[in-house]
Amino acid sequence: MWLRLYVDCDETLVTWHAGNKFLQEPVPNSLVVKFVQDWAAERGPDSVLVWAEASEQWARTCATLALPGLADRLACSAKFELPLRPGDVFLDNDPYPMHSSQAMHPRLLQKVTRA
Repeated sequence: MWLRLYVDCDETLVTWHAGNKFLQEPVPNSLVVKFVQDWAAERGPDSVLVWAEASEQWARTCATLALPGLADRLACSAKFELPLRPGDVFLDNDPYPMHSSQAMHPRLLQKVTRA
């Protein structure tokens, strides 16, 4: 049973690309947004943590952009400020090798949502 969902920001919750084009501003990643919304609806917003390698403030900015109406109820932190516990999972386009067994790449959500 998964306990908490950690969501990375850049190229996971938000993306800087549209196809091969680099964007000036990030845009929400709709697959990840839907997954996070469903997770929070089922398990509660306190089970979701948005984190960013840059800072807690950037995590909050991305959450506000991608998850309006939900962002103010989510925890945000700098990446790995809070330790992962057994049963936690995270969405990350580039997970650290030491946590790869707990990570899902955002592309996997395409397969999950089709099932």
